[in-house]
Amino acid sequence: MRVLAIDDNPSIRKILTRQLEREGFKVETAVSAETGLDVLSNRDFDVVLLDINLPGMTGLEAIAGIVARTTAPVVVMTGFAHPETEKDARLLGASGFIEKPAGFPTLAAMLRSLRI
Repeated sequence: MRVLAIDDNPSIRKILTRQLEREGFKVETAVSAETGLDVLSNRDFDVVLLDINLPGMTGLEAIAGIVARTTAPVVVMTGFAHPETEKDARLLGASGFIEKPAGFPTLAAMLRSLRI
């Protein structure tokens, strides 16, 4: 599975890449929602991991643009989980919601369950 991970934190991007690649995923990263949208305009992915708290355009603001560019499910990641945030993300088109820090077996299982 090809994963696009959009997160502004370099440590999170590095850990996501390393751990998901160990699970057999191919991972590409983007540092912002805007960069992620540009990447999605040029390449196909099987799933998009999206942080909510991003500089510039927030993850919630980016969901509509992501959904317009790809049929890949969007999984929202946040360290500030709140039921209203999850509800908003799902209403905007997110297929999944996971709280950081998430265990990588849990994250990998969720990603595999979303495979189209």
